[in-house]
Amino acid sequence: MLYEEPVTPNWPVGALVTFLDLMQTHSFGATARHLELSPSSVSVHIANLEKHVGALLFTRTRGPRALVEPTAAGVELVRLAAPIVAAHAAASEHFRPTSDNGRVRLAMADDIAASRNVGDALRGFRLRNPGVQVEITIGQSGALRRRVRAGHFDIALIKRMPSAEPAHILRTEQIAWTVHPDAAFDLATSVPLVAYPTSSFLRNHAVSVLNSAGRGWHIANTVRGVNGALTAVRAGLGIGVFGTGMLPPDLAAAPASWALPELGAVETVIVTGDNLAAPTQRLERSLVGWGSDLLP
Repeated sequence: MLYEEPVTPNWPVGALVTFLDLMQTHSFGATARHLELSPSSVSVHIANLEKHVGALLFTRTRGPRALVEPTAAGVELVRLAAPIVAAHAAASEHFRPTSDNGRVRLAMADDIAASRNVGDALRGFRLRNPGVQVEITIGQSGALRRRVRAGHFDIALIKRMPSAEPAHILRTEQIAWTVHPDAAFDLATSVPLVAYPTSSFLRNHAVSVLNSAGRGWHIANTVRGVNGALTAVRAGLGIGVFGTGMLPPDLAAAPASWALPELGAVETVIVTGDNLAAPTQRLERSLVGWGSDLLP
């Protein structure tokens, strides 16, 4: 026996817009003027919707001030039509090519830049905004945030300690002392750290936590980027400090038996400068729309 797939109605969005306006005006003539349509076009839109629904949507009164009133089916369709129209408008706006020209100065922390989805998001933005030049700078979060404040960058994807400073928060995750499972260290006198230079807020946070706990520490290896940090930890040169959301499967949080102090949480955020130009505002909306899917 053959079975047919159920048919999902292809709702005419233009007719739904007409329907929602008519619900407000109760007048075919007023809706025609609002939407710059002929009264006959309004009638055609409503008739097409009534075919989709299989019921009358309005009752018409007669006389010099003829009005229309929704039926029970019409009232029910309002609840369903509004989100359809809103979703269509949002999708149209998101994918609408623009003629904007200009430049966006984008900064990213190096571990965020490693995410494939960041590249996909930027490629999609460029396809929709072919006249916009996107300049990308990769660096450490703390320095990048200061340069955004100074006006050197328009927008940045960075990490920070939890803060009330305005930002779009993409993800909050715990910070972990990170090691290779086979690594072994003598922690009795000093904790060996794999760390970024002194400008790194995560390095400074880890050192502050160790000092507050009365634990000795030393820098076993200084690295310049996330790949260097991961390689040093894998080699067993020391203990790294990473957000748990980006730990690769071959590394792990330090065992609880090591009794290292808790590090708390870190946020991944989008921050912007002041007085954003239109291209930067569009990129900000695009990145916020991706949300945590942007991240590794």
